[in-house]
Amino acid sequence: MTQSALFTVLVAALFINTLSYCSAENVYCVTPTATSCSSCPHNSTHCARLSVYAEEADLYFTSNTTMVFLPGDHVLDRNINVANVNQLNMLGGSSSEAATVIRKGSVGFSFTNMVDFKIYSLAFTSYYKSWSYGNHPASSSGMFLQSTQHAKLVNCSFHNNIGTALAVCDTDIMLVENKFIHNQCACKSFSEMHELGCAIIALNSTMTFTGGTSFLRNTQTASYPFYCAGAIWASASSL
Repeated sequence: MTQSALFTVLVAALFINTLSYCSAENVYCVTPTATSCSSCPHNSTHCARLSVYAEEADLYFTSNTTMVFLPGDHVLDRNINVANVNQLNMLGGSSSEAATVIRKGSVGFSFTNMVDFKIYSLAFTSYYKSWSYGNHPASSSGMFLQSTQHAKLVNCSFHNNIGTALAVCDTDIMLVENKFIHNQCACKSFSEMHELGCAIIALNSTMTFTGGTSFLRNTQTASYPFYCAGAIWASASSL
């Protein structure tokens, strides 16, 4: 085979491979610093900080998309609202190279009408580590899933969140080997549904725990403690 013919074959093969990959999913790289983009996985089409993706979440958190979070701290300073999306994946790192989303203030993630939504090996925490004289803003849930089917959280950590860590409503979700550690909430009345459980709130939902889930030192400081729970508060739900 001549060199020109070989070159034509290689170019054609590369084009076919790229076309098939791009038709399968979009891959976006989430970087903690501007200098870490060199660590993005192969075929990543975009690399930016979480704050950039949050500004135009509807352009990036879309169907058939994978968000790859590089190891390090990712500051979330505004709400990310995603709706009507299928097959969205959010991937973190290993235990030795953790990717951590740090909520600044009362912001968080909200996912509505999702199908096949999966999060792997990500940590979620608050910028404030503990209550202090009541000056820190009380937060709603750090992650809220509503009307979502076939959701899965695998090897994730929710720690030191001010306000409920995970809230689900009308949702089917599987939790595999997750950790809920030292999350704090303070419900002041029964009407404050978002603060009734410090680790998890489940309403009209099905939650399946498999592979072991840890709850450690989740605490509530409530004016109405009868209605509040340190670990799980559930209503009309199957656990």
